[in-house]
Amino acid sequence: MPIERIRFAGQKELVWDWEVYHDPSAENFPDPQKSVCTFDNPFNPWRNVNGECFVIAANIVNYRVPLDSNLRPLRVLDQGDIVFHSGRTYPHPNRPERYYHRGYGRNLVAGSCVEADYDHNFWVFSPWTADGYTFSALCHHEFYPDSCPNATTEHWINTIHQMFSFDGGQTFLPQPYHPYDDNGGRSNSWRTVLIPEPSHMRPWPPKINYGFYHPSNIVSEGAYCYALCTASNWLGQTYQNDGIQCLNQGGFAMIRTQHPGHPRAWEVFTALGWKAIDVNTWQGWRIDGVGGQTVKLWHREEYCPYQQFPTKGQLLGYRLVYHQTAQQWIALGYANRGARTVCYTLSDSLASPNWEQHGISLVEDGPNSEHVVPNTTYYPSIVDPTSSGYVFQFTGNNPFLYFVDPDPASRTNLHSRSIWRIPLQIET
Repeated sequence: MPIERIRFAGQKELVWDWEVYHDPSAENFPDPQKSVCTFDNPFNPWRNVNGECFVIAANIVNYRVPLDSNLRPLRVLDQGDIVFHSGRTYPHPNRPERYYHRGYGRNLVAGSCVEADYDHNFWVFSPWTADGYTFSALCHHEFYPDSCPNATTEHWINTIHQMFSFDGGQTFLPQPYHPYDDNGGRSNSWRTVLIPEPSHMRPWPPKINYGFYHPSNIVSEGAYCYALCTASNWLGQTYQNDGIQCLNQGGFAMIRTQHPGHPRAWEVFTALGWKAIDVNTWQGWRIDGVGGQTVKLWHREEYCPYQQFPTKGQLLGYRLVYHQTAQQWIALGYANRGARTVCYTLSDSLASPNWEQHGISLVEDGPNSEHVVPNTTYYPSIVDPTSSGYVFQFTGNNPFLYFVDPDPASRTNLHSRSIWRIPLQIET
């Protein structure tokens, strides 16, 4: 029986209280007003080889949060829980000319100021494992050229990276690279998964962020591992809106791999189906027809981000789960229609996706749950704590909606965010 609807089935409850559980010694760096120990990512839990549960609180500093079997926090975090820190330098132990990542240097910029290095700030979003010990994780990466000396552009560029852990998820690192400004050659096309158009090819004046960002969790179907990510193409000066010329194209892209331990083994879904990601170019296109490797955007829409919201909805901040009874995949997130509303879309397969056939549906209010989700909700995700396996990719009829929202006390700063959950009911 296919899924007919998803409804809220109760009231929200606090799971991870920022005021109680965040690392009290978190480095308030580079901005002393903002703690970097916080959730700026979906709730993507996982288990290690010993059956212990964790979730990563991702930001420019990434913490591993220990959980009990009901996915509740076990203790207060400390510096020993950091799995990756964008402000630290991680040199290669045997190759001094190579780095996994270079930390804060001049102007408090993490990593390299060379765009081709794509080595600024990393959010570890989605650990995946087949054995509970060796992990692969997709990462949201932000490159801020306007923070660099002699910046040539103000565009904020997002890329999808891949990291690995060989110690059961205690630490994560990207592949090592030889910095561009040290040897004059292309540096890390082999450690990024998706990269957008280089900024020098889009000299338009508005400062926006663009590229590929917020990867979903990684799931498996058949011989492949799959994930989604949000895509934003800045199409340039195409029409006038109150003095701002703009057009943006957004939606989500799909990627997959048979070799999750290798960042150059990924494929991307295109208008012609699944194709190997071309590491010799960028992914996306421009309004003038100039393009790199084309990528299909699901639930695609074009709009001016300065003046409009998508009218049909763009599914953002999503998580993938498989409903075994209905034999359907659920991608849940929020639709960016002004006020954020929790929505989902369905596909009968990931190998042959049909998201658009099912459209985007709202998660409906239940009889005892009217208006339980505030409009400020960030990163909604669907998780069934009883799911088997290492990465919680399955769901029954009674999962939970997990989401990020300000802590119940008055907000201490921008990043004083807590994790909440609401029971859901899936009807088939």
